[in-house]
Amino acid sequence: MSRARARALRFAAAAALLAGPMLAGAQPALRLERTLEAARPPMPMPMPIPTAAEETPLALRPSAALPERAPPTPAPPAPAPTQPLIVSLVVNQVGRGERFARLTADGRVLLRHEDLREIAAVPEATPRSRIEGEDYVDARAISTAASFDERTLTLDLRLPAASFPRQVFDLGSRRAPAELTDPPASALVAYRLGYWGTDRDTGGTLTLTADANLAWRHWLLRNRSLHAHTRDGTDTSRLETQLVRDDLANLRRLTLGDFVTPALALGASVPLAGISLAKAYLLSPYLVRYPTVGYQGLAESPSQVDFYVGNTLISRQQVGPGPFDIRNFSFFGGRRDVRVVIRDALGRERTLSYPFYFATEGLAAGLHDYAYQAGWLREAPAATRGAYGEAAYSAFHQYGLDGSWTLGARLEGTARLASGGGDVFYRSESLGSFALHASASRDRDAGTNGSAASLSHAFQRGDFSSFLVWQRYSRGYTVLHPGSSPVVLPEQDASASLGYTTALGSFGLALTRLVLRGEAPRRTANLSWSLPLSRSLAFNSYVRREWSEQGDTQVFVGLQYTPSARQNATLSHLHESSGSRTTSAQWSTQIPQGEGTAYALSLQRQQGAGGSTSLVAPRLLWNGRHATVAAEASHIAGGGQEGTTALSVTLDGALVATGGQATLTRAVADSFAIVQTDPPMEGIRVYENSQEVGRTDAAGRILLTHIAAYATNQTTIEHKDVPIDYAIDKLHQSFAVPARSGRIVPFAITRVRGYTGAFVRRVAGARVVLEHQLVVVRAGGRSYELPTGRGGEFYGENLPPGRHPAVVRIDGSACEFFLDVPDSPDTMVSLGDVMTCDAR
Repeated sequence: MSRARARALRFAAAAALLAGPMLAGAQPALRLERTLEAARPPMPMPMPIPTAAEETPLALRPSAALPERAPPTPAPPAPAPTQPLIVSLVVNQVGRGERFARLTADGRVLLRHEDLREIAAVPEATPRSRIEGEDYVDARAISTAASFDERTLTLDLRLPAASFPRQVFDLGSRRAPAELTDPPASALVAYRLGYWGTDRDTGGTLTLTADANLAWRHWLLRNRSLHAHTRDGTDTSRLETQLVRDDLANLRRLTLGDFVTPALALGASVPLAGISLAKAYLLSPYLVRYPTVGYQGLAESPSQVDFYVGNTLISRQQVGPGPFDIRNFSFFGGRRDVRVVIRDALGRERTLSYPFYFATEGLAAGLHDYAYQAGWLREAPAATRGAYGEAAYSAFHQYGLDGSWTLGARLEGTARLASGGGDVFYRSESLGSFALHASASRDRDAGTNGSAASLSHAFQRGDFSSFLVWQRYSRGYTVLHPGSSPVVLPEQDASASLGYTTALGSFGLALTRLVLRGEAPRRTANLSWSLPLSRSLAFNSYVRREWSEQGDTQVFVGLQYTPSARQNATLSHLHESSGSRTTSAQWSTQIPQGEGTAYALSLQRQQGAGGSTSLVAPRLLWNGRHATVAAEASHIAGGGQEGTTALSVTLDGALVATGGQATLTRAVADSFAIVQTDPPMEGIRVYENSQEVGRTDAAGRILLTHIAAYATNQTTIEHKDVPIDYAIDKLHQSFAVPARSGRIVPFAITRVRGYTGAFVRRVAGARVVLEHQLVVVRAGGRSYELPTGRGGEFYGENLPPGRHPAVVRIDGSACEFFLDVPDSPDTMVSLGDVMTCDAR
C-alpha cells in the first residue's frame, strides 16, 4: 500500500471520527472505546530452570500447544458497513508497523488474518469475517487485553506469550563466514632448510623439510618429506602422504593415506596407512561440544536476560515477547554458581540461581565423537623410510546421553592381537567429573589374555582444584603397536594433585606412585608455591622428593619478570641433594606476528662433583617478507674438558598461490591469506586480528601467515595511509579458509571523482530547471541517487564512465533519459546542463 493511500485512509478515518456520521440506518453516532477488552489478566511468567546442551530433561517446557479444535465455521459476512483505516499496531509493547484494518459500527477493530499470522499463532476456531475477498479477525478474539487510541489511530494488543514463535539464541555455534562454503583452489609449498654443526665437526648436517599442499574446494592433497645430508651421504624419508576431504555439514573428515590413530585411555596411538573416517569438531571451532547451561522461558513483553557467573556478568540477550530458548552458555573453572536475571520492559526482575559444573570431559546431549580407521601399520618413517607392516584397525565411538552421562567403546588390533573396552564419563553438579575405562586384550601369538582399568576424578570450585587418576595393567595386557617389540606397560600407576589459591599465592601438592613390573615402587611428591609480587614480577618455587633406589630431593626457586607484552626475563636456581646446583638466566622477546626481529640470550652455570660448566646460548630470529631466518649458537665450557661451540641456522619459508597470484613468504603456521588492494597501493598498513603485520608492497598486497583454519579471521587496513582523494569500500574484512590453504581478501579503493551540473527540461520550447527532484541513474549494476537543488543543480560521486539510463518523476509521470558520463582524470568534472525530457 502506498504512503499516499495510507495518508488518505487516515484522513478519512479521522474525518469520520470528528463528524460522527451514522454508519447504518438508525445506529447511533460511532464512538471509539479506549479499552476493547480487559477480561483476562496477563499470563504470569513461568519459572524457567537450567537446561543442558541440546536435550533438557529437567528444563521448563514451553506452554502446551493449543488443543485441536473443530474446523472453523464458514466466515460470516462482516457487519455492514465497516470503515477502512490504517492503524499503528503495537503487540506486547513491540511496534509492528502500520496495518490495514476495518472499524465496525460498535467500535470493534478487525485486522487481516494474514497480518496476524505473521506475528503470532491464530487459533483455527477464531471467528473470521469475509470483507472484499479477505479474512478479518476481531482483535478482541485473540488478545487478553486490547485498547485503541482514536487520536493517534494506535491499536495496542496483549497476546498470550505462548502464541508467539519460539526464539532460539545459540551462544556456542557461531558460523564461519559464507566465503567458506566455496573456498578457492590454492597451493602451499612450505620448506625448512637447516644446518647444524660444531667446531669439532668437519661437515655438519644439512636438512630440508618439505610440505606440499594442494587444496580444491574441501579436498586437500598433502605430502611431507625429510631430506638429510652428511658427509656419509644423503638420506630421504617420506613422512606422510594423504588425501583429506572435510565435510563441513556433518563435521566429518575422510583421510586416505597416512595418519595417526587417536591416543585414548588404555589404548595406543600408532601410525597407519589406509582409510580414516572421523568426527572433526575442529571444522567448527566455535561449536561447544561439552555440556553447557541452557535456559527456557516465556516473556510477556520485551525482556533482557543476563547470565552471571558469581557476580560477574558474562552474557546478555534481548528477547521479544513469547517463548525463548537460550542454549550453550559455557564457561570454565569447574563448579560455578550461575545466576539468570530476567528484566522486562517495566523493570520487573525475576532471578534464578543454581550450581553448574563446567567440564571438558564428556559430550553434550546427542553429540557423537568417533574415528573408524583401517590400514597397515607403519614403522617409524624417519628410521625405515616408511615401511609398512601387517594390516590393522582402530575404532572408537562415544555418545552423549544427556548433560551428565557419556558412554563409549574402543577396539583396536590386527589378525594376531585385539584390544578393546568401554568408557563411561559422568558429570555431577556437586561432585565434579568422573571417568571410568575398562579394557581386555588377546594376543594369539603369545597365547595370553590381559585386562586393564583406569579411574579418574576431577573437581574444581573457586580457588580449589583436585585431580585423581589410577591405572592398572595385568601381565598379559597388550595394545596395538608396530613392529615385533610390544609396548612396555606399568603394573600400576596412580597420582593425585591438589591446588589452592589464596592471597599468599597459589599452592600445589602432587603425589605419584609408579610400579613397573619386577621393580620396587617409585614414589614422588611435589610441593609448589607461586606468588605474583607485582604486575610484572612473579615468584615461583617447588620442592620435589623422589623415593626410589636412587632417591633425590630438588629445590627450585625462580623469578619471572615481564616488563612489557613483548619482553620476558627469568632467573632461577635448582639445588639437588646429589650436590648438583644449576643457576639459569634468560632474556627473550616475543616473536612478532608480522615482520620484525626477536632475540633470546640464555646463560647457565652448573656445579657438581665433576666441577662446574657454563653455557652461553644467544639466538636471533628475523621475520622478513619472504622468509624467516633464525640463528642460534651455544658454547659449553668447563667440566675439565675443552669448550665446544655449536651453531644452527634455519631458513623457513613458503611458496603460496591462489586466485591467479603466487608469491614467496615466510613460514606459514596453518593457513594463509593474501590482502590485495584494488587498485594496487603501496605502503598501506595491514592488521591481522588487531595486530599490525606490515605494509602492502608495490603490487598492493601483503601475505598473512598466521591464519587459523576454519576460524573467523579479521583483517583491517589503515585508512590514514590511503590518499585523501580515495574512498575505501570496507575497512574490515572477515573470512575463513580450510586447513593448509588460502584465499585472496580484496579491499576496493576508489578514487573520489565528483560530477556537477544541472538537470533541465523543455516545456513548450522553453528551458525549465528541475528543482528539488530526485534523479535515479542506473550504472554498473547499481543505482545512484542525484537530488537536485536550486537551479536544478546536482552533485554525484564515482559515477562510472559511459552512457547510463536515468529516470525522474515529474508530476506523477516518469521522465526517462540517458546521462553521459565522460572518462576524465580530473577530480571534479562538470557535466553542464543535462536535458531530461521535452514536455509538449
